[in-house]
Amino acid sequence: MKPFFQLILTGVMVTAYAVPAADSQSLIGVPVLGYVFDPAAQGIRPVSGTPGAALIGSPLDFGVALSWSVISPRQDFAMATGADGAVRILALPPGNFASQILTAAAGVPQKIVFSPSGETAGLYQPGQATIQIFTHLPQDAGLAHEINLAGLTGSLRSAAISDDGNLALILAGDEDDATLWLSYGGGDPVPLPAPPGPSAASFASGSDNAVLATQDGQMYLLENLATGPTRRPITLRDDRLAKPVAVQFTPDGKRVYVATQQGTVAGLGIRSGGATYLSCGCQPSGLFPLHSSTLIRLNEIADGPLMLLDTAQAEPRMWFVPAIAAAGSGGGAQ
Repeated sequence: MKPFFQLILTGVMVTAYAVPAADSQSLIGVPVLGYVFDPAAQGIRPVSGTPGAALIGSPLDFGVALSWSVISPRQDFAMATGADGAVRILALPPGNFASQILTAAAGVPQKIVFSPSGETAGLYQPGQATIQIFTHLPQDAGLAHEINLAGLTGSLRSAAISDDGNLALILAGDEDDATLWLSYGGGDPVPLPAPPGPSAASFASGSDNAVLATQDGQMYLLENLATGPTRRPITLRDDRLAKPVAVQFTPDGKRVYVATQQGTVAGLGIRSGGATYLSCGCQPSGLFPLHSSTLIRLNEIADGPLMLLDTAQAEPRMWFVPAIAAAGSGGGAQ
């Protein structure tokens, strides 16, 4: 088997191989770092082991093939649909609650956005031009609000939801000419003053503060969004931060991380101004926390090795999890 991916980290060249998916028996007693959806297998796979020594396991058996799935930031449940189009809430091990169908969902959503805690989610329903806000996930899920998007100009690009479900930041329009909208308590969105090219936003855990990143690499702290919104720069234009795909606060709210299309991942101090930059050697699709909030998945299973950002130390590190070998490549069938 030939290596297909090479990554240079801390001056050491690492060669990553495609390996067979680990079977469930071989992973008994091995810690699970988190989960990832595999569209080719139509299932959710565990990522088991420790940072630097992890493998992707065989898909979990939910009794239904999954068309798509989005996993909670706490990695305790997933929202998914199968061929029947029903939106399901699926318990992930070691969860002991019963999986259920979210009957209040208006249809198969085009996008699901979780709040920082994962207790609230927004389901974007383009056919109805709404975002449905569900709170008290996963066991006591209830429809709290339906945000009417009919007044927005342009298509929805992304959104961010606060933990209490009362605030939603919505980005709509073209990539370089998007508008930032704010909805409070499920009310109609109103445009929020923002710098040109807003691109990604995220709320702080349990807060009405948010972070905003722009196409040209500016970062802003949006404060008091529930009472009197204000905007404060975190960093001015930085080409290394251009074309962001996702931003996220650390759990303590003291730093934010941003990932860009070019593969740059940066950590920025909200008050201290300190910054760290590194490359993941990948094309990030987002910032997806695993079981440990200091370990963040950056890309999807179809993109080769999974790249994990480790923020446990003052200097962040990057780990990879070998990709799954395709059938016929010597690595075995999925």
